Amino acid sequence: MPAIPALKRGIRFRDLVLFYVVSGLSVRWTAMAAAAGPSILVVWVAALVCFFIPLAASVMELSSRHPEEGGLYVWTREAFGHGPGFIASWAYWMSNLPYFSGVLYFGAASTLFAFGARGRALAGESWYYLTFSVVWLTIITLLNIRGVNVGKWLNNISSLGGLLPLSALILLAVASYARFGPAIHFTAAALMPHWSLGNAVFWSSIFFAFGGVEAGSAMGDEIENPRRVIPWAILVGGSVLAIGYISGTTALLVSLPSDAVGGPDGFVNGIHVLSARLGLGWVLAPIALLVGLNAVGGAAAYLSSTSRLPFVAGLDHYLPPAFGWIHSRHRTPWVAIVSYGLAGTVVAVLGQAGTTVRSAYDVLVSMAILLYGQMTAGSWIYIGTQGILQGTFQTFAALAERHFGGTLAGKLVVTGGMGGMGGAQPLSVTLNGGVVLAVDVERSRIQRRVDTRYCDQLTEDLDEALSLCESARREKRALSLGMVGNCADVLPEIVRRGVHVDVVTDQTSAHDPLNGYIPQGLTVAQAADLRARDPEEYVRRSTASMVVHVDAMLALQRAGVVAFDYGNNIRRFAFDAGCADAFLIPGFVPEYIRPLFCTGAGPFRWVALSGDPRDIDRTDELALELFPENEILTRWLRLARGRFAFQGLPARICWLGYGERAMMGLAINELVRKGEISAPIAIGRDHLDTGSVASPYRETEKMLDGSDAVADWPVLNALLNTASGATWVSFHHGGGVGMGYSLHAGQVTVADGTDSASRRIARVLNNDPGLGVARHADAGYELARQTARDRGIHIPMPGK
Repeated sequence: MPAIPALKRGIRFRDLVLFYVVSGLSVRWTAMAAAAGPSILVVWVAALVCFFIPLAASVMELSSRHPEEGGLYVWTREAFGHGPGFIASWAYWMSNLPYFSGVLYFGAASTLFAFGARGRALAGESWYYLTFSVVWLTIITLLNIRGVNVGKWLNNISSLGGLLPLSALILLAVASYARFGPAIHFTAAALMPHWSLGNAVFWSSIFFAFGGVEAGSAMGDEIENPRRVIPWAILVGGSVLAIGYISGTTALLVSLPSDAVGGPDGFVNGIHVLSARLGLGWVLAPIALLVGLNAVGGAAAYLSSTSRLPFVAGLDHYLPPAFGWIHSRHRTPWVAIVSYGLAGTVVAVLGQAGTTVRSAYDVLVSMAILLYGQMTAGSWIYIGTQGILQGTFQTFAALAERHFGGTLAGKLVVTGGMGGMGGAQPLSVTLNGGVVLAVDVERSRIQRRVDTRYCDQLTEDLDEALSLCESARREKRALSLGMVGNCADVLPEIVRRGVHVDVVTDQTSAHDPLNGYIPQGLTVAQAADLRARDPEEYVRRSTASMVVHVDAMLALQRAGVVAFDYGNNIRRFAFDAGCADAFLIPGFVPEYIRPLFCTGAGPFRWVALSGDPRDIDRTDELALELFPENEILTRWLRLARGRFAFQGLPARICWLGYGERAMMGLAINELVRKGEISAPIAIGRDHLDTGSVASPYRETEKMLDGSDAVADWPVLNALLNTASGATWVSFHHGGGVGMGYSLHAGQVTVADGTDSASRRIARVLNNDPGLGVARHADAGYELARQTARDRGIHIPMPGK
């Protein structure tokens, strides 16, 4: 084995401890972990005990036996030979290349928060991330060529970029807890990790956060007394890592909802929300800069250590001898360092060479290659606004029950959006006895709701609208008004005037900031022109308007108005555009719908394939006969019959629970067999159901066990319905909250009056909602577990 040329020994105990801190402690992991919920704390402990401690012990032993330059390469070479040593080091060298771009992109995103709205405007700009990465990789490479006596100071200073922000986070979390209470409750069920393939993959990434302790040993000939210093530095640095990760994750869990800390810049997002909530907004800028510096230091640490592997491999002639060259002045392996810096730069360039998921989706839609089928249209069970009507009615009924004694009489609801989904709001509120002012920028949408009897009246004047609403509210007379206007203009004006409002929500198409939401100051025609001419500017103006819109909702909430998000993802877009408190507005599912999901209840629907409305009349009568004790259902059917026109084939929707769906389906099939219904009935449901969707910003928001984003359940639902004999099964992406934010499954089973249909209906309409009960039981909801016990639903591995 060739002798390693003399290198400068400049790394001392303190330097190596801080090297382990900066290379191992990345604050981004605390946010990624917290977004998964309380059970991740158990995973952190498991990662510490099962991965980090054995890894650290192995590195201590091997570094004591072989303290020379090369680390992993030397250890493998001495144990298995030169060939395996080269393969192991090459795999390690290559696997770390994507780390540079990943950690530097994180640093770039975090740094933007220091410069307010102007900085965050660069969040979608590829050139910014590329410039940040290339400039810092160049600086890091040059510093490393100068030697460890120079390069180590970047590592040492950058380690503060992890320690100080974590300390600040803990202090902010304590202050938030003292003033506002906990954001989550640490129940035994919530702390228990739940096994699934998706969870296992995510847990492996949490284990990976404890990796890297082997990196420092690669610089053995540049460490003073490595046999003694390496083990002690690992012990101290590892303790800092364990305390930092677990305490930082706990602080985020205690103080913020999981929605607020998702994404690559989740940690700084969390600091942003907490500091704004506590009136300490000045804290954000220095912390953002420190987090960015921490990311740079992490990249520097890995470049300095990992580049030593090809250096020693070059000395052994497993790579070209040039890799073993030493700089004549600085005594550093400069060829190996430059090669790794250039390779990292190439990966960073490739990382920004493509496009975003969102922009790729927009391109494919514009080329008619993709169709956005929402949650039912693509599966041929879309029935127009009535499809959401009963669920909207159900939501407002639950809201009235919780806040207003069971009725909205004498209450004013202010909302936005009167499109395909939002158009159900006016009639849903009046069916619950209330007054509603629904705002939409497109006059034609409001007129269509008036024509189809979903809305009572159209107006273009805010003064007239408020006067009519106030009169109806005082008289406790149900009234729905559709007003032509932009919510980002109308809601702030309502706040300014101090109008008496009882409930505020929104169902504009905010899930699609390019095609669905119209920015302030633009007519429909002007919006279409800007959309076609400059889509990036359109999205910027659109999300800026969402900030104004949500800020007004928050102002009403602070004034005592009941506020909730109706599942269009406006909170997420507003938050990303700078509205720090967007997620203080709760989602409608955890507030009002989840108890129904726990009992297997959901949006059951059916369509008369004959096209004859009399067939729907007969099924209405059937539902009233079968479920006279279901007060909300009977109220819905008696109020809704004849109140609105069908859109497309005659159809009906109502929320039925486990057992009720199968009972209704079998009874419909029997009526078809007897000829009391003139043709087959297609029986389906909305994809928004108890066990068929994974949507962290809507249906599965704030799950008890933190499984908001676990997508196994809709996949299982589709497979189970296929096996049960559904006529057709569909699986969709997007829907309601937009592309990239949900996955969901649907089924339709045709009742044609045959015995075969009866068997399939019984299987599908029991298994479909039964899986939803199992999903919620697995998440720790006692109501779902009780439903399973009461209804005899067999759950093979119930969560405990």
